[in-house]
Amino acid sequence: MEYFPSHTLGTEINEKPMDVKKALQFGIDMANGMTVAHHVGIVHRDLKPANILINNEGLLKIVDFGVAAAQREGDTQLTKTGYVIGSPKYMAPEQILGKKVDETADIYSIGVICTRCSPASRPTRAAIICRSCTSMCRARRARRRKCWRRCRRA
Repeated sequence: MEYFPSHTLGTEINEKPMDVKKALQFGIDMANGMTVAHHVGIVHRDLKPANILINNEGLLKIVDFGVAAAQREGDTQLTKTGYVIGSPKYMAPEQILGKKVDETADIYSIGVICTRCSPASRPTRAAIICRSCTSMCRARRARRRKCWRRCRRA
């Protein structure tokens, strides 16, 4: 294993507001890194600032593929019944709901991380998650009600 003297993106975010150019470059680097993983069928499932390392030259490395899943193996949902894999603050709504995930879950996580890096916009992470989950649950309930009405008419 390679030694990589670095600090996490989390420490960088918490220290002071990040320069816009720097935040954009980190977003591009994360997207490029995950594109490589996605091309070989790997979904990280736990992208968060603590899993992004940055050295003094600004080189970014994505680490901790411990809960990553190979899409072709079909293991992109749960480890045990009722246990969702990942860090809820950065999870895509479908991952929180325990559904199968693909590379779009990682893209969602990168978006949340980039939002945290942005000096202009720092929404509450819990609010993002809550809004996403609430809208998904409402849509699901509406579909069920519509289906139920159709069934009762038949």
